[in-house]
Amino acid sequence: MPYSRIMNILVNESNPRIILFGATIVGRDLAPRVASNTKSGLTADCTELKIESIKYLGKEYKDLLLQIRPAFGGNIIATIITPDNPTQIATVREGVMEKHFADSPKPVKITEIQFVPDPVDELVKIIEQHREKVK
Repeated sequence: MPYSRIMNILVNESNPRIILFGATIVGRDLAPRVASNTKSGLTADCTELKIESIKYLGKEYKDLLLQIRPAFGGNIIATIITPDNPTQIATVREGVMEKHFADSPKPVKITEIQFVPDPVDELVKIIEQHREKVK
């Protein structure tokens, strides 16, 4: 999948602190591939995110991503942290977070990445698909 190859290159080059994926079919497939390759922490299906400075095991962590999600069949809510990983990755469920306008929006820089095919992209090919209708 060229998406994971390209994301892995970008993560390794830019070392982002946080990466968010939608908890979609693509996001749930892509996020673990990136996390595994980049040795990043990953929490799936988050229902809430917070950024806080915390003290954990006697060590201070500044601006750590708190990844909140249901656990044990939804009976409890778990807050997951990956303090010793340079990049924290989470998939976020659709519609669980409210949209808000930023009080003071910051400028956004969009960088286009040129796609350069690689032979590794062709290692796996979809030969045939079968779909069943959902009842």
